[in-house]
Amino acid sequence: FFRLLFFIKFKDFVLLSISVCVTLAAIEVALRVWSPAMVFHGYKHIHRVSNIFGYELVPDTSITGTNLRVAIDVNSDGMRDVPIDGSDADVKKIAVIGDSFTFGMGVELNDTYVKQLEKQLNDRGIFNRTYNFGVIGYDMWQLVEVVKRKALNLNPDLIIIGFYHNDMSRSEHP
Repeated sequence: FFRLLFFIKFKDFVLLSISVCVTLAAIEVALRVWSPAMVFHGYKHIHRVSNIFGYELVPDTSITGTNLRVAIDVNSDGMRDVPIDGSDADVKKIAVIGDSFTFGMGVELNDTYVKQLEKQLNDRGIFNRTYNFGVIGYDMWQLVEVVKRKALNLNPDLIIIGFYHNDMSRSEHP
């Protein structure tokens, strides 16, 4: 760099500096547009502020993720699932609570582990209906609130809490 200062003319150095800055700015813009980190921003429109949970899914919303091209539909009960229609009277009800792994960030609803569990149990003659209570980014305190305020209202036969080690970072409301 210092060698350039001695052997290059000042106006050429300024032109080179401007070119480098423009190139770096273009790379920054490209990374912000095409970066996997932007995928989360594609989901922000399905969340709203909540006094109870900090934030929650907005009932009756649908979007398609920006990079993943995956349709996300939130039912009228505020869950990424098919609508609850009362047709589950003759089957076991399984409430599954969790964060983005349970929510199924990046996969179609039928490819989530929640719906795969439902399918595998049904294929084995254990007739059930799973309910996906997953919300991207939830911590343990939010998962407990979901159990108390939402999942128990369904009177489920089983509650599964799917968590990852980072969900333990905060065990109570901040």
